[in-house]
Amino acid sequence: MIIKFILILMIIVSPLFRGSVCPLAFGSLQILTAVAMLLWFLHMAKEGILRFKPTALGIPLLLFLLLAAASIFRAPYMHDSLIEFSKLVNLIAIFYLTVNHINDRRDIKKVVNVIVIVGAVLSIFGIIQYLGGITNSWWDIKNFLSSVYVNHNHFAGFLELSIPLCIGLALGERNGMKRPFYIYLFFVMLLAFMLSMSRGAWFSLAFSMSIMFILLYKKGFIRKRFFTLFFIFILIGFLFMKNGALDLFLGRIASYKEFDFEGRLEIWNGTLGIIKDNLFFGTGIGTFIHCFPRYRPAGLNLFVNYAHNDYLQLASELGIVSLFLAFYMLFLIARKAIKTYLVSESNFKKGVSIGMFTGILSIAIHSIVDFNLRIPANAILFAVLSGMIFSLRSRDAEPDKYLEIMLNRRALYVLRPLFIVIMFIWILGISRLVVAEAILISVRKAGCDEKLSGLNRAINILPGTSDYYKKLAQIHTGRASINYYKEKDLLMALEYYRRASEINPADAWAWLGIGDSFLYLGDIDSARGFYKKALDLDPNNSYYLKKMGDLLVSLGNIDEAVNAFKRASLLEKKSMAWLDLNHGKYEPEIYIEKGDLYYRKGDLEGALKMYKLAEGFGSEEMSIKMVNILERMGQVDIAGKYPQPLNDSENVLLLNSRARHFISIGDYKKAEALIEKALSINQNDCMTLQNKIDLLQRQRKPFEEIMPYMHRLLELNDKNGEGFISGRNMALIFNLEKDGLISSSGIKKISFILPLGLVGVKIVAAGTFAKNEWPHMLVRMNSTSILSAYVSSTSYAEYSASAFSQEGANLIEIEFSNDYFDSLSGEDRNLKINKIILEYKCPDYEN
Repeated sequence: MIIKFILILMIIVSPLFRGSVCPLAFGSLQILTAVAMLLWFLHMAKEGILRFKPTALGIPLLLFLLLAAASIFRAPYMHDSLIEFSKLVNLIAIFYLTVNHINDRRDIKKVVNVIVIVGAVLSIFGIIQYLGGITNSWWDIKNFLSSVYVNHNHFAGFLELSIPLCIGLALGERNGMKRPFYIYLFFVMLLAFMLSMSRGAWFSLAFSMSIMFILLYKKGFIRKRFFTLFFIFILIGFLFMKNGALDLFLGRIASYKEFDFEGRLEIWNGTLGIIKDNLFFGTGIGTFIHCFPRYRPAGLNLFVNYAHNDYLQLASELGIVSLFLAFYMLFLIARKAIKTYLVSESNFKKGVSIGMFTGILSIAIHSIVDFNLRIPANAILFAVLSGMIFSLRSRDAEPDKYLEIMLNRRALYVLRPLFIVIMFIWILGISRLVVAEAILISVRKAGCDEKLSGLNRAINILPGTSDYYKKLAQIHTGRASINYYKEKDLLMALEYYRRASEINPADAWAWLGIGDSFLYLGDIDSARGFYKKALDLDPNNSYYLKKMGDLLVSLGNIDEAVNAFKRASLLEKKSMAWLDLNHGKYEPEIYIEKGDLYYRKGDLEGALKMYKLAEGFGSEEMSIKMVNILERMGQVDIAGKYPQPLNDSENVLLLNSRARHFISIGDYKKAEALIEKALSINQNDCMTLQNKIDLLQRQRKPFEEIMPYMHRLLELNDKNGEGFISGRNMALIFNLEKDGLISSSGIKKISFILPLGLVGVKIVAAGTFAKNEWPHMLVRMNSTSILSAYVSSTSYAEYSASAFSQEGANLIEIEFSNDYFDSLSGEDRNLKINKIILEYKCPDYEN
């Protein structure tokens, strides 16, 4: 009884927590499964006999399990492989628990009723959500019904397994009063299924139910009037769709030829590359996410964690042998279900078996274009349905066949503690994962110190988790970026990235992090080696190529740098249109910006090389920069060939440029003299004031001495901006209530002046939804993208980012790139900017 309760509880609970995709959810479910297995074994041990139903899947499942277990030892990252292996063991255990404990008509009917009721309740919940009655932060796309799932395709996958069961129950129900109830549940789920807008699910279930209806029609279960009523309901469903949804529905059907619109073909192409190089045994269970980057097709600038084809991903991880086993097991499941439908004399068995067959066939087809069986809730339901197919006797006269092994006292002394130890190890291992994830969730919104403490506690529980070390490294790197005494944090980041790379050598991001740490510490040669390692693991990553290009410039390898930049630019041009791309990334203006960056870091040779790359730009500012650098490098003769400063503004610019150099190398006395000279020429020059504030902060002067210069800097800002200083915080607020509406594709620009350093940026925005999409807002600061978001609310909400301000005036650009207007329907997608809030905090070194 307890085991049956646990199985039913998992069916009910597993979908509720976003399909149980997070470790906290699927880990808890695995603990329940382990408890059920332990209870089952102890019950058999008490009776002195091991008794269970063998199935046709026994040998294929054993071979599959052995393949998966062997693959763990060649996997690059054992942590993820062990987690995926535990999920597989969990599903096999659920299958056998179902076969052996849900095995009579009453139990099967109870479980199937639970499944359809859960599906209907989630559908009703989703319909209310779809109509705007419920909101939640993870439901971004309001016209794609997803209920409690994150992804609408995966909720549709759950319904694919549930919907056919309603028909099966209605056909097999002796009590005519209950049939309308099942038909009602069927139509409720069908409406939610339609509103999910999942084309893969639509086509899969439509094909599977066509097979189902053919089989039912040939057996005389249904008549033509059923089809008439079915299509009448479909028509009614269209009428009840909210405004714009019918167009979306028809548009989704019409776009079936573009089924790869999310890059599926590119992902499949890369996955085939993995299979080709690891044909027979794959790369190891749970390794796809780590092995795919090496095979990433050019232009696929996406984080890819699944192949969007369960069969290709299976073949890539466990080889084609496992793929043949999977197809063979699907065949055995289908054969058993159809046999029961054809030979059973019970209408209940006929109806339920054909319903389960249809759901499994549908999800198997859908798995060609998605990863539904990687979602724990859907996989658990698949395992339960498969188990019930084998627990149903095809013929009523057939006795249940059990494999029985008598246990003597000596065998019990060995097996009982052995099994208890195995279950204890399983429960303990999963509990550690659950506890570690619970700790991280508890500190997710906490401060920096609390996050560090939480991560260290999680590492003590699960020391073999690469991601925990990377998160620690990222926190220390972030602290170093805003800390004048940053070497300690950088060394800590370097150590944590090293540990992450040792645990997971296939993680390119960890190797890149090591390279970044060495770069920030000034060891450029070491940084290059680790950047190269990252590129070896992910050769078509444009971000990595740009990082390498920047580093090559600092080493003086201009030709290699240009090649890296060109290759990155080419990859970005090949990328999909909806990605956030920086077109024209390597125009001369950008080289000048890069030169400025190297100059601020004190790397005069690097700056000179970048300026030479942009030498054809020909601006006066460019000439002054070249003169300054060449003078500092002692190349006076060459500097004399460039135009010299002729007026006060050019002199101030050159003085500030030289002052920044001395600030960067710590010669504050010379920097102060240059800044004072610049102030004597123009006491309200923004660059001079910025350098003065930065110098005073580095000299650890009292805040009272810094504040007058901050006030003068505020006064230089646009009169539309409201500036104030509160405590050590300096803020600018631009109210755009009158002219913040961006009704057509365009860019809103705001210039501002703040001290040099980290600036918090908050955009208060609202949007209007049209044609299945919210307005998209791309925010850039000084030509660098800092925020990309869909403004998914008609009410004003804050969207936050941060970036470093530069010398002189800074520029915020808000781009609205997906305008839509239908003159016939009046549908209009707009972006409304209410406020732009810019915040700077003066470092509190006095305490």
